[in-house]
Amino acid sequence: MNIELLQIILMKFRIAIEEFKGIQSSSDEHDLDINEIMSKFPKSCCAYTCQFLGHYLNFDLGIKPIVNCFGVFKNGGSHEWLKYEEYIIDITLDQFDAKFPKIFFSLLSEFHRNKFATIKESEGLFDFKHWSSSQIKYYNGLIKLMNS
Repeated sequence: MNIELLQIILMKFRIAIEEFKGIQSSSDEHDLDINEIMSKFPKSCCAYTCQFLGHYLNFDLGIKPIVNCFGVFKNGGSHEWLKYEEYIIDITLDQFDAKFPKIFFSLLSEFHRNKFATIKESEGLFDFKHWSSSQIKYYNGLIKLMNS
């Protein structure tokens, strides 16, 4: 995968999430949960964001392997991000400090290396079979916006 092209894809995805959070609404109580969570993007949205972005890269674009990383902070709490080959992909990192870029894409990261007591890496979380119907609905709406 061309790294410059991947960075453009990541930026488009981030922009789509930012735009989509402003137009999402639903009368379905199950959809309200995910809409409420994602309306705070990038704060507290890393898990859903990783699922959506991981699915998009892995299944829609065929970019593999995409790995989900789950880190537990040394002082409690958690954060998720993705890896492609040895690259760290984190489009919610700026929730912790506005100094962080909106699209973090790098081989090295002091933050990801030093802030966590434990980090668990896994694949396979991006498949729809692990998702609720409201997650699938949200994802489909997001992709429709990206493609419009």
